[in-house]
Amino acid sequence: MTTNSTHLVDRVRELIATGAQVDERIDTLVLRGSLPSPEAQADWIAFVDDVPGPFTSLQVYNAAFGGDLVIGETFDSEREIVITLGKPASDGYAFFMFQSAIAPYLAQRSVLGRLAIADLSPAQAFRARALEIVPWNLAQPAASPEPPLSPIDPTRYVRDFVPDREVVTDLDDRFQESCHMDGIHLLFQVPIYAVEGLETEDLAIWLRGGGRLNYRSEMRIWRS
Repeated sequence: MTTNSTHLVDRVRELIATGAQVDERIDTLVLRGSLPSPEAQADWIAFVDDVPGPFTSLQVYNAAFGGDLVIGETFDSEREIVITLGKPASDGYAFFMFQSAIAPYLAQRSVLGRLAIADLSPAQAFRARALEIVPWNLAQPAASPEPPLSPIDPTRYVRDFVPDREVVTDLDDRFQESCHMDGIHLLFQVPIYAVEGLETEDLAIWLRGGGRLNYRSEMRIWRS
């Protein structure tokens, strides 16, 4: 992060620590609360005039007055302020400041395949088919996407049990679903026509097919 963007992120965290409400969407981060000090108010007004990269826009709105907070306004610790921070856009990427916004985003019907998250450590990054989650380095442009993974060819597992004509050689894009079970958000991919039921067990899901085999699908899970 640059010095200015680091300072802005510090001010964002300060607001959240003092009780501000947070609403993070794919294109904006919205904070609603009271500014903690005259210094914080001066910094936020200065950010409006010179928005730190990679953010694209910033508004500091005085909800009681019905207009933007400007230089010269007397500090009032009870005044409610709404801060709207615009986030960058890049082909195929969704950018998030906080991991807490990811589960609601992935619950949508249509999502981008690459997520960059500012408070994600390198050790938490992972890549799966149709989903890549990486840290967001605010000082660097988004990295080019990795080459696609090789196709999923299940024929060597099932050819002995069903006729060749019933086995596809590539399961890519056959089925992708997300669901919530016991407060845990799951993301998995299976061929929909091959599954008759499923069972959860620790960090895995068991898929029951129509033949003599059970198919085990390992997955990443996180708390929503």
